[in-house]
Amino acid sequence: MTWEVTVNFNPNNAPVVAGQSQPAMGFYKARCTASKFFPFKDGKKPYIELTLSIMESSHDAGEIGNTLRERVNVPHDSQDPKNAAWTEKFLKTTLIGLGHDPTQVSQANGAMSLGASAFDGREGHLFYEPYTPGDKSTRSYVTWVNADQYARG
Repeated sequence: MTWEVTVNFNPNNAPVVAGQSQPAMGFYKARCTASKFFPFKDGKKPYIELTLSIMESSHDAGEIGNTLRERVNVPHDSQDPKNAAWTEKFLKTTLIGLGHDPTQVSQANGAMSLGASAFDGREGHLFYEPYTPGDKSTRSYVTWVNADQYARG
């Protein structure tokens, strides 16, 4: 049997590179290449998933081009005020980590719309702690750091 399909290729879509495992623990400079919002659903907190592409490594150039995903919870009305404040602090830290002005983010007051443009294409420095493969009780952690902390790492 013969068949044929027409595919409209885009040169911006690079082939998938096989064999890249999660990055090792360490300091990285990364660019957010994609973000996606997941709304409150079935009792699960709303969150933004960030795809971060490693641009520079303080310890292993072989990690450049590797990616990691980070989830950032978004405060919501069903949270008690203490938990909503905690969630907001981490969201603000992520925004500052991705290069938004610290003073503006810290002093933000009232409703603010955030979309992909607040994350996509932005760069920052982070410390990454990987999850333990095969152990579903563990997860990875991203801690945003400033350029000086990265340089010392």
